[in-house]
Amino acid sequence: MRPLLVIRSLRAIAKTLLAGALAIGWMTLAHAEVFRCVEMGKTLYQDTPCGTRGQPIDTTNARVPEGAADSASAALDRLRKSATTQASEQRIIESSAEIERLDRQLSGYARAEEAELAALRSTLGYMNFNTVGAVWDRAATEASIRK
Repeated sequence: MRPLLVIRSLRAIAKTLLAGALAIGWMTLAHAEVFRCVEMGKTLYQDTPCGTRGQPIDTTNARVPEGAADSASAALDRLRKSATTQASEQRIIESSAEIERLDRQLSGYARAEEAELAALRSTLGYMNFNTVGAVWDRAATEASIRK
């Protein structure tokens, strides 16, 4: 698994969702009371009074530009599609990492099996050349090895 790629895609998803929330929040902002404040030389707009110098802004006649709602909706749809695509890519990356891990595990099992079979073949070969006696003795020994 590539952790850097995972972090990048999670950040991209977070940015996408934040942008969507801002797009939706923009429309509700027009209906809220807004205060303009100047703090340390910077002009700030917020929904709460800002101390002694804040001025409420009249938003009753504020109008949303023509097509802004459609534009925001289209942007939100694009962001949702992008988030879905990134989530899908993330699942593919995670699945690939899991497949690689399982392949390594299976390779380890195959090596262990080969080592065990080699030891059993060696024992069987030794038995075939060194067991003296009747055929039934050899068959009993061979049966105990094959178990």
